[in-house]
Amino acid sequence: PLNSQRPGRLYVAVCAPGKGAQTPIVRIWSALLQSVWVRWQTHPSSELDQFYTLVGYFNALRELAGALSLYRQDIPERIRFRAGPAARQIDSWLELSSRASSLDLPGLLQKLTVTAPDAQDAVLATSMFGTGVDIDRLGLMVVHGQPKTTASYIQATGRVGRQGGGLVVTFFRASRPRDLDHYEFFTGYHRALYRYVEPITVAPFSPRARERGLGPLAVILLRQARALEGQPVDSEWRVQQRLDGKRYFSQARRMGSHRHDPEVRLIPELMEKRARSQPVGRRPLLDATSAEASSELDRWTSLAKQYDDTNRFVYAEPAYSSEPERHVVLGDAQHRSQGLSEAFENTPQSLRDVEETTGFKS
Repeated sequence: PLNSQRPGRLYVAVCAPGKGAQTPIVRIWSALLQSVWVRWQTHPSSELDQFYTLVGYFNALRELAGALSLYRQDIPERIRFRAGPAARQIDSWLELSSRASSLDLPGLLQKLTVTAPDAQDAVLATSMFGTGVDIDRLGLMVVHGQPKTTASYIQATGRVGRQGGGLVVTFFRASRPRDLDHYEFFTGYHRALYRYVEPITVAPFSPRARERGLGPLAVILLRQARALEGQPVDSEWRVQQRLDGKRYFSQARRMGSHRHDPEVRLIPELMEKRARSQPVGRRPLLDATSAEASSELDRWTSLAKQYDDTNRFVYAEPAYSSEPERHVVLGDAQHRSQGLSEAFENTPQSLRDVEETTGFKS
């Protein structure tokens, strides 16, 4: 049953060996479009409006173009063949792909907000649909072939079923080994869907994101903030690192003697507080975030005491044109390859990507 309090999606797999690529598409689309229409004629409701517009998701423009040809001719013929005089007229459709002008997109998205019976009958879309389309009324989708990444699959299917529930039908071609593999393991794959999400789409406060992000975030807070929840941050943390000739002046070593200053001790508490605000399913274990943040600060403290010199221990050392020479707080692959100490290894430039950089040597 539909649940307006916890919107979700029902995933269905279809694979039709021996039927080719086009016949299953015609039958899936015609069945979905007509069944919603029949129910709308007898019991029009806001719940049915969610399924009135069918979204077709395609991995390539070539596949979209082929399906559009079927939508214009074969699918209406199939509906008339099955339903006769009660057949649904599918005259309206939209395309959301790279072929659509960026100037037209706002108008296209506005059309999708129109409710039944004046709503669009179908939307044919590519990867563009997975980002920036926030239309709550959409609840019915056909995915044509397994997308290349689980992240793309979740992003695309997550655009439907936001308001009360949704149905996602994935059509797998038996002639494609990858599609067939996903079809055979469809149930298990969806029961553990988020285990397969590629690192580029990790959720906030996931273990890997915490491992790579908490330390650098502590540096940002101390270097940029003037106060943390009312607690003033000593201006010495904001002293600019500078290079004078061949010598650096950096206050990175300051952590060695100021680890227990009020603003520093407050940082793990702030991070734990933010972690507690995450949705229940993504919330880390109690006190895990604060413990990990404290550990990151302790590592910084240890190196600051070991290399108590404004030139030997710095926040960061750009080394694009020469080999690095100093121990750093914010490390990178070059410093690691030279055997230099890093408080935080291979510091990420973005928390959207938490995989480490891999270097190749010829």
